[in-house]
Amino acid sequence: MAAQRVAVIGAGACGMSMMKTLREDGFHVTCYERRKQVGRLWAYTDDPLMTTALPYYPSHLTASQFQEFMESYARHFDLLSGVVFGASVTRATRNDDDTRWKLEMLVEGKTRSEEFDKVVFCHGYQTQPTMPKFEGQELFKGTLMHAQQFRRQVQVPVRRCRG
Repeated sequence: MAAQRVAVIGAGACGMSMMKTLREDGFHVTCYERRKQVGRLWAYTDDPLMTTALPYYPSHLTASQFQEFMESYARHFDLLSGVVFGASVTRATRNDDDTRWKLEMLVEGKTRSEEFDKVVFCHGYQTQPTMPKFEGQELFKGTLMHAQQFRRQVQVPVRRCRG
């Protein structure tokens, strides 16, 4: 019997360890990651559409140190060959005969679909920002920004902030 195919969505700490464990258990695993490297939020990016750890995270490992750990983990367990980078999974549904999962995705801007026996979602909960609405918001003349979009202090000149 051929190994079952499993899709892992997200190449962060959870996705990489899940990929390693599933491979050890005999599954054929492909991981889809919308960034260009493993690490998810620890892989710093200037892209305000993606959550990222700030590069000056204090007290423990810095963001770049943790990112290097993620890269070395992925190399050590030969996981990178099974990761499709630049892939945004847009939809997961059952196929027409309800025997497998059908993933629809954009890979490097091109539409693609694949079928899998199982799907593991390791994309994190911080993918889409939720902006609160408040009374009088339309009257505010300043910049409204979700914390996910913040990268550098120069983005926000010293002003009054509403918390």
